[in-house]
Amino acid sequence: MKNYAPLLSPLLVLLLFVGCHREPPEPKGPLFDVPSLIGKTPQEIEKQLGAASTNPKSWQKDGTKLMANFSQSGLLTGFTLENDEPIKDEKRGALLKRGNLKEDDPRYQLSFIEAPDKVFHFTGVRVQLPQNHEVELRLEGPEVLVDVSVNGETFMTIPPWNNADKKLQASVGQQITFAAAVLTKRGQVPPKEPLKLQIVVNGHVFKEVSAPYEAKCELIL
Repeated sequence: MKNYAPLLSPLLVLLLFVGCHREPPEPKGPLFDVPSLIGKTPQEIEKQLGAASTNPKSWQKDGTKLMANFSQSGLLTGFTLENDEPIKDEKRGALLKRGNLKEDDPRYQLSFIEAPDKVFHFTGVRVQLPQNHEVELRLEGPEVLVDVSVNGETFMTIPPWNNADKKLQASVGQQITFAAAVLTKRGQVPPKEPLKLQIVVNGHVFKEVSAPYEAKCELIL
């Protein structure tokens, strides 16, 4: 009887080699719905994805890590989606699918992260959000004449007041200074109701100050 062991051994080795280097199947749907997180606060993102780990905040799922980046004030500035294994250039679409991302989505800009040791391979993609934001200012307090200052420009008004019809345009890193003071005549009793100032970005209150007679609210986006 012939001995086929010498012939089978190389074949088995080849099959094992192919099996060990077979790429894992792609998930059927997105692992992270990144677009749905745009404009949310750190707390809202953790409520949707679960508790984050490390700094910056990150979440891991099926070999893919999502990191969220925030400004000094807690304003969401972008994401980084990284894969455990480098992905070939022709499979960039599969990487984007993991984050439910599209290259032509006007809400963000994408830049792929090249693998340092493999040509035409990528380890992840950066999701850059717009740097300019509309800022709404809100003032509440007693119905008396109030002197208001916004980034050095002053005017007088009677609360409640806001700039919802003409919001400020501010970029990440820019400082916003919002102040108000009650104007009382000599001998007049000052109102007991305090002034409340709010700086609102993307529909979220990022800074609030309340004080009697005069108040100052500052925020660096």
